[in-house]
Amino acid sequence: MEKINYEQIRTSVVTKVRFCTLTNKGRYVPNHWHRAIELVYLLEGELLVSVENNSRILHPGECMLINANVIHSNKAISFNKYILLQIPLDFIENFISNIQQVKFIVNDGQENELKQQKINKIKVFLRKMKELDDKCEENFLLYFNCLLFELLCLIQRDFSEKVYQIDVSQK
Repeated sequence: MEKINYEQIRTSVVTKVRFCTLTNKGRYVPNHWHRAIELVYLLEGELLVSVENNSRILHPGECMLINANVIHSNKAISFNKYILLQIPLDFIENFISNIQQVKFIVNDGQENELKQQKINKIKVFLRKMKELDDKCEENFLLYFNCLLFELLCLIQRDFSEKVYQIDVSQK
């Protein structure tokens, strides 16, 4: 039986999220899970991403959202470069009170034109965040957090689905 590890997300002391641009060739990250939603936006190469029992090869310009507490892995098929954003649930809970009851559905194979336009907005935010992160100029934190919160609003508004309804009167 395969051991599935819990990944402790190392967030920035400044932003409270993990945001970075990774490059690798042939790297394999085995099955793991964490209490953070994860956005992967592939800039170059190919990356095999497995989420639960589904695998998908990401190509340049594609992005994927992996929900918190979901078993996933990835493997570089070729040299690749991608933006990684991990937002811990502890952080999100400060702003979305029912986050434990929410699942984000971005990559479900139902990407019609309207949904693709919304996914493109996610990519725009990630590219802008990368530009800020690369430059790290004055007021970086202010601008970065503006983009982070706009991105959270976008995925909450356009891609969230309740997992189950809690009857508050019985709670």
